Order: sequence, then C-alpha cells, then structure tokens
Amino acid sequence: LSNNLELIIHLGMTGVIAFKPFEKHLRVKLELKENTLYFQDVRRFGRFLVVNAQDYKSMPTLHTMGPEPFSREFSNKHFFAELQKSNTAIKNYLLSQKPVAGLGNIYVDEALWQVKINPQSKAKNISKAKVNKLRQAIIEILAASIKAQGTTLNDYRTVSGEVGEYAQQLNVYSHTGKPCPRCKTSIERIVLAGRSTHFCPKCQATN
Repeated sequence: LSNNLELIIHLGMTGVIAFKPFEKHLRVKLELKENTLYFQDVRRFGRFLVVNAQDYKSMPTLHTMGPEPFSREFSNKHFFAELQKSNTAIKNYLLSQKPVAGLGNIYVDEALWQVKINPQSKAKNISKAKVNKLRQAIIEILAASIKAQGTTLNDYRTVSGEVGEYAQQLNVYSHTGKPCPRCKTSIERIVLAGRSTHFCPKCQATN
C-alpha cells in the first residue's frame, strides 16, 4: 500500500480469496488496478487490517510469529532452541506459530506422524535428533502441499476457484478409524487445545 502501510489478511477458519465473485457469504471486495479480489467467509473469523509497515504490535500472533519455514532462519539450531522453551504439548506449541510460522492443524498432524512424535509429548522433551527430523518433515510437507495447491476438505479454494489436491496425500488427518499407512493400527482422534488431533497410537506412542 502507499504511505508506508500494509494490508494484513487473516483467512480465519473458512476464509477464501478468489478472482471470481461468490454467490453467498461475500464479505469484502477489493478493487485492484488490473483485477478484483473477493473475500468469502462463512463463519466470519477472517480479518482485514491496515497497519504501518512492519508494525504488528496490535496483532499478538503476528508480532510473536516465528520464521518462515523456507527461510534460513528456520534452522535446526533455532528450532531446537525454541522447543526447549516450551513445557506444553508439541502439537499446541507448533500451532502457536512461535517456533515457526505457517503451520495449521492439518500439517502439524501430518508432520508429527511422519517422524513418529506423539502430539501430546512436551516440546522441550523431544530429542535434538527428532527435532531435526521434524523440521525437515515440516519443510517437505509444506512444499508438497504448495505444489498440490493446498488441502481442500471443505471450504478452501485457490484464487482461481480450484480445489487443492493435497488431501489425497494425507496420512492421518481426518482419517479416524482408518488403518495407519505405516503399521495398519487404527488412527485415533483426540482434542488438544480445542483442535482435532489425529495420530497413530502405535507409531506415535509416548515414551
């Protein structure tokens, strides 16, 4: 934006941005120089904020957000040091966005399953070797999801209105009762910090 301002958009749980208008639940229409963006939000959790550039003090989550997962700052050393600060469940701490930015519920479950970490394990108790593997899993899973244009289970669409195809690659998320792709044990679902959490009780057993 002009005048050293930034537009911050938080999609919330059901927010969708597209170039084509929506028939229902249209909340915002942005007129750009060469196109128009439309924002649909069924549950109205999304937010549009105009702030001074790089001034995120009014947004606690963004102000304390960790490094981008594809940046140099997201190193093994940084990640391990951040997890050592937390006595909370690893699932909850990753969702806080503090150790690394950009992880939602789906990708946390998938990354923890890939490296066989129980979502209830305390972040600071995870070994350095496991943390290094978790960092790599996060990068690989996010890269694969971006390549597949995201994960559509219900509302999510790309700006062109297409569905994301990463749902076809999910191993545990939303697979409650289905066999684990690795050991065939039934995937279980619990609730952590109010969020559905999917894991394999055998592969991801607590130590």
